[in-house]
Amino acid sequence: ADFGFARHFRRGAGTKPIDMFSLAGTPVFMAPEALDCVFDQRGTKHYDEKVDMWSTGAILYQCIVGRPAFYAQLQDILPLLRRKGDAIAFKRGRTGQIVYIRDLPSEVDGRLSRRFKEQMNKMLRQMMQVQPTKRMSFQEFFEFIGQLQSTPLEVFNPSSGTHHSLSASSDMTCSALAAMISSATSFDAADQIIVDMESGITIDALSDAPLPSVIQQQTQQWTFLLLSKQQMETQCCPDAD
Repeated sequence: ADFGFARHFRRGAGTKPIDMFSLAGTPVFMAPEALDCVFDQRGTKHYDEKVDMWSTGAILYQCIVGRPAFYAQLQDILPLLRRKGDAIAFKRGRTGQIVYIRDLPSEVDGRLSRRFKEQMNKMLRQMMQVQPTKRMSFQEFFEFIGQLQSTPLEVFNPSSGTHHSLSASSDMTCSALAAMISSATSFDAADQIIVDMESGITIDALSDAPLPSVIQQQTQQWTFLLLSKQQMETQCCPDAD
């Protein structure tokens, strides 16, 4: 539902949420328990705030893929949703049969890194669980978004033989990365030579430019070799003696 239909969600005297049953929304974005109210002749069906989590997932899917996750006639959509399991979308095959889709399609691969796509698949499955009690909560959603924006990072310092496990934001600048590594390793940022061990790219620790895209798109974690400028000079230009 849009903000014209929005309402403050109130809780009852205890911890149990007050159930809602009014009908408002677009069927392709509505949770199964909200659609139940459409066909409820006796007025016994109801829903709670978890319907918004489902709708957010359905809208997110359409933003990524460019088409609705669940498109069907109103009289058909509810039975199809109840049978979907962990699928995040469905479509009609060439012969008209319903095909359930568990992952984002390959057509988005050019726009999403593999790691991001895997995380989005996981989040969408949890957001659009048929049973509201199994569906992701809003607290879990915001925690997941925070994790989605960070990347595991390993830093190896050969001079001391130490490893450091950190967590970095995928949109951070080169200088911000150097400052974070400096704080964790007590290694002066101005003296850092940071080498990405997967691509071999050297990061300018004093630059405010974003990290190179080839590093941002790495799938599992970033792994950096940390050298001092003196070490680099020694390796590149050894003493003639």
